Amino acid sequence: MNAGCVFINETHILAGYQPHKEFPSINGIGGKAEEKEVEFITALREFLEEVLGLYNCVKGIRLLYAMEPRHTFKQERYTMFLFTFEDLEKMLFILHINNIVSPLYLKFPLTISDLLFRRLPEKSEISHLCLLPLVLHNHLIPFVEPYFIKDISKIIRRHSS
Repeated sequence: MNAGCVFINETHILAGYQPHKEFPSINGIGGKAEEKEVEFITALREFLEEVLGLYNCVKGIRLLYAMEPRHTFKQERYTMFLFTFEDLEKMLFILHINNIVSPLYLKFPLTISDLLFRRLPEKSEISHLCLLPLVLHNHLIPFVEPYFIKDISKIIRRHSS
């Protein structure tokens, strides 16, 4: 089972550019479960790895486990846990006050702006974070992974109901 965290506000969704894939693309935050890992743990672990470059960060997972997603989208082989940008900044604050440091930032990011614009150009799974408009996208957009476009559509349908 695969899982990920989705961060949105009323107009945008957080995404990341993955340059090392067979077909480099902009995608969501998430990935494959490790052995015997439950979906929410997978989503938190992938968030810590892809957004902050933190691997084997059991402390970070424990600190964030109490965060309640706003919604959960369960699909056949993928689960998305929806959070707001405010939730994301709260997560960053919790990690920061507990002395978690990121190798991708000289100063630990506490805002969306810090995440986007202060990221070091390291060789990580996601090289750049970006905001995409939270709108229905054509499935032929170059550089945006087609499954991610479908995920955005599901979020918009849920968000507008």
